[in-house]
Amino acid sequence: MPAKRKPNQGAVIMTTYTTIGDVRGCCGHAHRTIEAAERCRQCDAEGCREQGGYSDRRVMRSDGAPLDESEMDAIHAARS
Repeated sequence: MPAKRKPNQGAVIMTTYTTIGDVRGCCGHAHRTIEAAERCRQCDAEGCREQGGYSDRRVMRSDGAPLDESEMDAIHAARS
């Protein structure tokens, strides 16, 4: 008789990213990569600039955990 599996045993938890700002709010997306989240932030900033405003959105982990150094480096590389 096979052993019973525990719920979520062996499940891979994927980190997702979003963009959020105090004024602009959240983009509502769960981006699979930090680069995709940065592109989303850039598109929002460009759209705001075209209308004479600015975007206060920043890239965040969807789970609210702080970005680590490698994630910050990826954001800076995506901006270059």
